[in-house]
This record gives sequence, structure tokens and C-alpha cells, in this order.
Amino acid sequence: MRAAIYARVSSERQEKEHTIGSQLEALRGYAAQTDGIVEEFTDEGYSGARLDRPALDRMRDLAERRGFEVLLSYCTDRLARKFVLQALILDELERLGVKTIFLEGGAADDPLSKLLHQITGAVAEFERAKIAERYRRGKLYRARCGEMVSSNVPFGYVKIRRRDGVPAHAEIEEGRRRWFGGSSTIM
Repeated sequence: MRAAIYARVSSERQEKEHTIGSQLEALRGYAAQTDGIVEEFTDEGYSGARLDRPALDRMRDLAERRGFEVLLSYCTDRLARKFVLQALILDELERLGVKTIFLEGGAADDPLSKLLHQITGAVAEFERAKIAERYRRGKLYRARCGEMVSSNVPFGYVKIRRRDGVPAHAEIEEGRRRWFGGSSTIM
């Protein structure tokens, strides 16, 4: 069976920590059991909550052209973070005769495996929503405490990062200050 690999990371931190590399290494090791890897598809910096990802689109196009028989992905949430998207992709691949295998969770081709993948997909979606809620709540709390939480600052100001117990704040950028007739003006 000819295999394709799909891997994804969504954040800059995951990119910097090379977690996509560890996914690919594990997937390549598993692919040694197949007739070879047709193509590797990687989406770096794309949320699994979106369906419009460049590598995912290319993988789906290749599947439609019958370019491979098995798709290897590390786990269900690498394929999609939203259960509905995950179900859509898996159903599409199944209709095209592509067997999907997750290193964490196995194949998605029998009723029990499908149920487990549906459950883990729902849990991944819930987990993503909880992370977003915690992030929003923490940002709101810091803003209420007087901290500047946005990376955007007004023209003529610079953001001073949090340090030594002083919250992040904005200060006038000294290079922008000009004196005209004794008054200070921001340019």
C-alpha cells in the first residue's frame, strides 16, 4: 500500500520546539511497513479548527486522484480539532478508498475504532475551547489589573514588556518627540 503522511502544528511555540519533526519521525518509522511514502503533507502554523489548510488541501486532492491508499497521521487532533471537520475528512477519505491510520488510536476502519476516534475528536474540540476560554479569561484579568495585553500600541508609543513586577505598559517613544516653540509634540 502506498502511504501519504499528514502532520500539523498550530502555534509558533510548537514550530520552534520542532514538534512537527517528532511527528514526522514517528510516521516515517511506521510507514516503513508500507510500500513507501508517496508524499508528506505538513501544515505549520495552521489551526486544526479550520478546513482551509494548504497541505490538507493538497492531500485531499491527491486522495481524489487515487494517489495513495493509506493516510498516516499522528493522532486525530492533528488531522482536525473540530469533530465535524474530522468526520468530514475521514468520511471523504473512506469514500475514496483511503484507509486512515493514527499512530495514537490505530485505524479508523471498524465500528469500535470509529467510535473511539469520534470520542477523541469531541474531546479535542472541547480541549481547544477550554484553552481558548482560559486564555481569554487570563488576558481579561491582566487588562483589568492595568496591564497592556495587546501587542498593538498607538503610534508614537512603545510597549514595555512586563518585568520586575511591573505590568506591561506603553511609554512615549523618545525618538518621536520633537519640540516646536517650547511645546512637546508627538509625531
